[in-house]
Amino acid sequence: AQNFSRYAQFAERVLGLPVQGLSPEAAAREAISRFEAFLSGIGVQTRMSQCGVAQKDIEVLLEDVVRVYFNA
Repeated sequence: AQNFSRYAQFAERVLGLPVQGLSPEAAAREAISRFEAFLSGIGVQTRMSQCGVAQKDIEVLLEDVVRVYFNA
């Protein structure tokens, strides 16, 4: 199960969104949408494809992340 309550807290505390009356999932989805719009608005890339990563590269990247993160 997703932990939407943490994102709902982010929505309220960081983004100042009124979350009263919204489900945690609805608040989380709105927070994610607004944060992504904010990042895009200041020129931050939000998609791996924007950084030149192709679908075929994803598996190799994941393997590298696991190897580095878990010292495998």
